[in-house]
Amino acid sequence: MLDVGCASGYLGQELVKRGCSVWGLESDLDAIQGIPDGAYVAIAHVDLDEVDRLPWNEDRFDVVIAADVLEHLSDPSRALRVLTSGLEPRGLVIVSVPNVAHASVRAKLLLGRFDYTPTGILDETHKRFFTFKTARALVEGCGLVVERVLAGSDRFGAILNRVGPFQAMRGLLAFNIVVIARPAGDEGQP
Repeated sequence: MLDVGCASGYLGQELVKRGCSVWGLESDLDAIQGIPDGAYVAIAHVDLDEVDRLPWNEDRFDVVIAADVLEHLSDPSRALRVLTSGLEPRGLVIVSVPNVAHASVRAKLLLGRFDYTPTGILDETHKRFFTFKTARALVEGCGLVVERVLAGSDRFGAILNRVGPFQAMRGLLAFNIVVIARPAGDEGQP
C-alpha cells in the first residue's frame, strides 16, 4: 500500500497492524523524522507539486491512499496521475477530500463569509476545493473508473451512504468525500 501524505505515520501503523506492507510519501521532513522505525517499508520526502514520478521504480502498489492530500496541491490531477503510475493494473485508489458544499460552509456563504481556518474544510493550506461532482470528475479525468463514492461523516456517514432519501443529503452533511476507483479496463475485477 502507498500512504500518500503519511504525516506522523498513524495510518501506516494501523495498516501494518492489519498485515499490510506500507510505503509512505510525505512533504513535511519534520513529520517523517517523527515516524517510528519499522512503521513503513520505505518513506520518501516528496513534494507532489514538483515530482513527475514515484521514487520507487520497481515497486507496484495494490492500493494507493490519498487521504486529505490532493486539496493541498496546485495540480491535483497531475499528482493523481503520478500516484497511480505505481498502481498494479488491478489495484485500488482511495481518495478522500473535504466537501466544500457542507452545510456549515453554505451557511456562512449565505452571510457573505468564506473564512479560512487553521484546520477543517476551509483549512488555510487548501488550494483546491471539491464537491461530490468535482471529486468524481477529478478521479475519472485521470483515467480511473469510479466504483463507489462515499460520504465521510462522524455523525451521519452510515446513514448517508445508504441508498435512499438520506443519500440526497450527502452534499450537505458529509465532511469528506471518499472516492474508490480502479484503473480503466479493470471494472468488476476482484
